[in-house]
Amino acid sequence: MDRRVSGLLLQAAGTAERGREFTKKVIQRPLRLFFAVFLGIVSLFCSGSSTSASEPLPILDGHFDDWSDEDVVARDARGDHAGAFDLGRVAFKTDDSYLYLHFDVGKSLNLQNGPKSEGTLGLTLDLPDQRQLEIDFRQRRANFSDTPNQRVPWTDLDFSCLPTYASDSVELRVDLHAIGVKRNEPVLVNFRGSDTLDAPFEIRLREGSPRTAQTLSRNAANDIRVASLNTLRGGLSDPKREAAFKRLIDAVNADVYCFQEENEEANFHESASRFDHIHHTHWSNGCGIASSSPLTPLPLDLSRGVAAVCHLKDGFDVIIVNVHFRCCGYAGSREDETRVKQSSEVADCLRKLQAGQFGDGWKKTPIVVTGDYNLVGTRRPLSILESLGLKPRSLLGQVDNAAVTWRGPPKESFWPGQLDFMVHSSEITPKNGYILDSARMEPEMLTQFGLLSGDSLASDHLMLVGDFAPATK
Repeated sequence: MDRRVSGLLLQAAGTAERGREFTKKVIQRPLRLFFAVFLGIVSLFCSGSSTSASEPLPILDGHFDDWSDEDVVARDARGDHAGAFDLGRVAFKTDDSYLYLHFDVGKSLNLQNGPKSEGTLGLTLDLPDQRQLEIDFRQRRANFSDTPNQRVPWTDLDFSCLPTYASDSVELRVDLHAIGVKRNEPVLVNFRGSDTLDAPFEIRLREGSPRTAQTLSRNAANDIRVASLNTLRGGLSDPKREAAFKRLIDAVNADVYCFQEENEEANFHESASRFDHIHHTHWSNGCGIASSSPLTPLPLDLSRGVAAVCHLKDGFDVIIVNVHFRCCGYAGSREDETRVKQSSEVADCLRKLQAGQFGDGWKKTPIVVTGDYNLVGTRRPLSILESLGLKPRSLLGQVDNAAVTWRGPPKESFWPGQLDFMVHSSEITPKNGYILDSARMEPEMLTQFGLLSGDSLASDHLMLVGDFAPATK
């Protein structure tokens, strides 16, 4: 390139940058203040809005049937985006601590990961203390405007966003009270990056109703209880974490436990047998099944899983398939293609089992497929299992009503999400079920079930617990 042309381009770039800074300081900030005052005045005279104290909060599960048109505060025009993300409807709800957002992104995308060519989408929250919280979804970082180089851990915001698999809509929560926002203080919300709204909208925290925690106990003593937990690099045999796992296992008192990342077979058998009510174990491919009842291994050809028939009380049998699909990637990546292949392996084996190729005795036996699905790409691995008639359990946090099953350490760039699932056949009916996070439990319940607040930190995954009863005909 000619030096003179290069210099002119640099000069033009500098002029454009100064223009953007002028627009930001002289135009955008006063406009934000104007909108804050205007919307604040409007909010004083409006009633029955989406922030009504009687309005139920959304369940953070990646399904959106608990959002309505009354919650929508912005409708952005389609086709005005610069990257892959094209905002559509934006809705919100609040309580006295959390902001819940639900918005469309135009097409099925992974919010947290994907090709660089897709660009990024950012969320900006103008706070009452003149700071701005900036969340960049594809860069997977949050920071305050006055400390742009200092990452805010997701745990400090109690931030999570679902679904973790690719979708054209998402919902998220962020704890504003935890970063100093008080009830009825105005916060301005907008987006940046691939798309932005024509104008920010205002939210205010409102008085919220306390949530009622689910009990850990079974609703009926004869229900079948299945629990699943990724123990993080062979955690059952780690002396520093063994006591925490014992308390978790004793607290849920399951009939069958499924463990992932137990990569050493001998260590798994030895460590699992040390727990009081585990007498039978079966292991393959880093996945282990443990139970107080006898197990019959099933010779299913799985690359990342293990299967067995569990012979429970009163002569009731259930087929347990414990999987750990490949991690990482995004929709269309090699990792996602591998997960699809691994789920297809499970489905093919179950079809053969239901056709009687492993014996007529197992053709109508109830099936549970659980474990770490690592659904950070497409939803196809789950859909493949659903094509067999298997139904996903709607498991939520025992305290916080969220479907989050994984959260990384403070420096982890990926925010908490849903990696673990439990699906079942129609021969059994789902009953009580939850995701156990001891850190959210009240002291009284911790004491009642013999837990310590930090026990769930023994792994980066949380324990799934699902109860079942024989289906009524």
